[in-house]
Parts: sequence; structure tokens; C-alpha cells
Amino acid sequence: MTVIVNDENDNKPIFQPKTYNVTIKENNPPKAFVVKVTATDADTGNNGTLSFNISNGNQDGHFTIDGQGSIYTNRSLDYETKHSYTLTIEAADHGSPERKKNYATVNVAVDDVYEPPVISDTCPTLQPKEYNMTLTENAPYRTFVTQVLGSYKTKNDTIQYAIQDGNTNGAFIIDSLSGE
Repeated sequence: MTVIVNDENDNKPIFQPKTYNVTIKENNPPKAFVVKVTATDADTGNNGTLSFNISNGNQDGHFTIDGQGSIYTNRSLDYETKHSYTLTIEAADHGSPERKKNYATVNVAVDDVYEPPVISDTCPTLQPKEYNMTLTENAPYRTFVTQVLGSYKTKNDTIQYAIQDGNTNGAFIIDSLSGE
């Protein structure tokens, strides 16, 4: 007598590990690899074949996951907008009559990258990043010419101003803190 035992879908997928902690630099290129999650199912056939899905934490659509559990970015991340993401990853088997599921957590920390300050003008009639002023040739020493203003995306950074080029014979000075 030959007895054939059919596999019943009695096991759910198991993640190993259950929690993933990764860091990715901001300004990453789209389709940047984040992490690969791993799950197994002790069942055979369709009962043990797994599909992966990001079931929570991806409301803004920054991430995608492929059929092997590899997570990628859909676009660049921005530290100043959001410092971290917590993604819930679902592994589901293809079993019948009912699919078995299990979940893992992926914590993605966004690493801040130095971004140079953005210069803005103080007068709306001027072109951005270009200041054209007229002075009389006999203007007294320390005559106010203009004030340049810069800003970082992050609020805690300080800016120091300096004249980098074009200041022949040191004719101009700039206040390193105010930009005047």
C-alpha cells in the first residue's frame, strides 16, 4: 500500500530576523537598495511560496519591495522632511484555502548629508544670487552697500559669510554673522 500525504497549509511564513534597522543617506538616487528581508515557510508548493508587500508605513510611496524581499527607494529621501520611516513588511504564502501571513518591521533612518546654504536676496527686484549696487566713488569708509541672506534647510545650522572673489585690494568687508 502506498500512502501519499498531501501538504496542508498549516505553517505561516517566518521572518528571520523579525526587525531590520538600516540607515540610508538622504539625496539617494531613485531605486537605491535599502535592505533585503528574508522569510521562509515550512510548507511545500504553493503553500510555501511567498509574496512580499509593504503593508504599512509607506503612505508617501517612497519605497517598493520586489518578489524576493528586496526593498528599494522610489525617489530620493530628504532628512529635513522626514528623519525616519517604519515599514511593516508582510510575507504571505499562496496556500489554499487560506493564505497564511506574517509581518516584520523595517526601521529606516535617513542620514543627514551636508547641503550648502541657499542664498536669497533681500530685495524682490533683484535677481537671485546676484546683487548689483551703485556707489559713488567717494563713498565714506564703512558705507552700507547691501545685506545678503542665506538659509539652510535645517534650522539649527549657523551661516558665516565671507567674500570669496572679486574684492580687489580689500575694498569691501562683510560682517561674517549678519551678511552686511
